[in-house]
Amino acid sequence: MDIVTHAMMGTAITGPWLIFAPEVSAGFVIGSVLPDIDALSRLFGKRAFLLWHQTFTHCAGVVMAVGAVPIGLGFVNLQFTWCGLGIALGMLLHIMLDYTNIFGVKCWLPFSSRRFCAEWSFFNDVPLITMTITALVFIG
Repeated sequence: MDIVTHAMMGTAITGPWLIFAPEVSAGFVIGSVLPDIDALSRLFGKRAFLLWHQTFTHCAGVVMAVGAVPIGLGFVNLQFTWCGLGIALGMLLHIMLDYTNIFGVKCWLPFSSRRFCAEWSFFNDVPLITMTITALVFIG
């Protein structure tokens, strides 16, 4: 799934709560695209991308660590806690969506290097983009 689809899914899901919980909503959208920071591995070639994509940035430990940092800063400002929760939830959505494609995710690194996948879809985002746009039209 591409980063635009992940951002659209995060936006569609948090849209209704934006007014009531802006910190969680913003964190959720950020978290829904954050795991794809591993796309920077393309700078080192296709082989590096295939080796690193959907690995460490898509594992449960990183989700907990990235979510824990702003939650830990909650003693400074409570909004950090809510933002951290949103980031962690958005990252979980991202991983679940990537789990559905045939490439799979290494969600249990470093304990297991196995890729887990549902094999529901190839990397074709047209149906998801269509459903997301439809949902945004009905919500908005």
